[in-house]
Amino acid sequence: MMKLFIILFLIQIVFCYDSRYFSHGGKQNEEKGGTCTEFLEINGLESCCSQRDDDCYMIHYDTRCYCDVFCDRSSFTDSSDCCPDAKSTCSLKTEQLVFTTKTSTRNPNCYKNGKWYQNGQTFIDNCNECRCQDGLVKCSLEKCLINTELLDKINSDPYSTWRAENYSNYWSKNQDYGYRHKLGTKIPNKIQRALRIDPVPIEESYDFREESFMINNVRPIRDQGECGASWAFAALDTATDRVAKVYEGKRGNESMSIQMIISCVILPGNANGCSPATMDLGWKFIESSSKENDGKIVGGIVNEKCYPLESDKTGIADACKVNSNLNRVICPSDDRLYNKPLMNSGPGYPIRPASTNDLMEEIKENGPVQMAFKVYEDFFMYKSGIYSKHPDAKLLDVEEPYHSVKVLGWGSENGVDYWIAANSWGPEWGENGYFRIKRQDDETEFGRYGYAAWGSKPINTNKKNSLGKSKYRNYNIQRRE
Repeated sequence: MMKLFIILFLIQIVFCYDSRYFSHGGKQNEEKGGTCTEFLEINGLESCCSQRDDDCYMIHYDTRCYCDVFCDRSSFTDSSDCCPDAKSTCSLKTEQLVFTTKTSTRNPNCYKNGKWYQNGQTFIDNCNECRCQDGLVKCSLEKCLINTELLDKINSDPYSTWRAENYSNYWSKNQDYGYRHKLGTKIPNKIQRALRIDPVPIEESYDFREESFMINNVRPIRDQGECGASWAFAALDTATDRVAKVYEGKRGNESMSIQMIISCVILPGNANGCSPATMDLGWKFIESSSKENDGKIVGGIVNEKCYPLESDKTGIADACKVNSNLNRVICPSDDRLYNKPLMNSGPGYPIRPASTNDLMEEIKENGPVQMAFKVYEDFFMYKSGIYSKHPDAKLLDVEEPYHSVKVLGWGSENGVDYWIAANSWGPEWGENGYFRIKRQDDETEFGRYGYAAWGSKPINTNKKNSLGKSKYRNYNIQRRE
């Protein structure tokens, strides 16, 4: 009798020791419930707890459901406190129960996502670092750019208007990376005055790329890479399109130098050019680098070939490589004199449409518009269709979760109205670098914060006016040291 008591006592110690290591599921179980099958997998067990054990449970919505063999009792019903699959998963014969009790030791190795890991082994799961410890997988709690659970929900929803993609270049990246390197826009501090345009008939669909002068002049989609300065990328491409409209494609038909803006502009606090900034800053640079001097306009932006983009690889805007005399620009790429007209724009102006039609009319009459909007976690996974935030998608947990893009058209598909926009995440993302987003979307605020400028004539570099050093700095252009 004493032997039996000692054995039972030791068994109890083993189970108490084990229970301290049980994992009970995460926040996802609050939404989808928990099962005993999951309990066994995440805890590296081959069978449910072999006695009534209050620590053998999974989070199941807002309560707990249990996974011990006590759930196999004859009184078990669907309304009990056991997990839905407890009866089938935890059902044991008497001889199995005795065997499990006698040899109850935790498997020190771990099983996750179809793979076994040795005790003490560390590994990467998406953007999180994990470690196998005494049969349990413990991971950091970073929020990843690719949320596989959310991705599956989007793609399995028959009513979803868009499809998501598991982008390999975003796998293993966390949301903080996305914020620092893929976004980079601050909304204006001042309240923008609503744009009001006399009502005119609006076409059901429009695409700036289909204008006759753009057919052979559509520039490649940019890729900002590691440089979190969407405020600059969207502004420059919007300005270039507006110049193309003024000149009907004879100008504005090549990519202009984004590196010139992010390396030569002065950001508040002397921040690096690959840092977030308000939308107006890009437009002020494009305009201020072409101010009038003695009645003549000087300055402007060189093309990409003259001053190519480098910050997409480093995430840092190096010192400005353009000489202060913008009438005699030496190209950083080959140290030769730039012999083409420099591109500039008129003064920038905010666009806060009083209605959807106002924004359409602005795009149709004057060209594309730079637009800032809130970014939710599912936007990074957009592949095709008409994007709208998924109900389970969370807003990025950062101070300024805004991104800038170029809006160039609109349309409707299966009764869903949308905007057409060009992103700056490369042609592999989305619909060849473009995306469609649902119109009148209050959650993303798309359509609320816009910016643009009048397209104006490019400046001939043969003129001999120079831009003085003091004015050079006052115009928000500075050679970084």
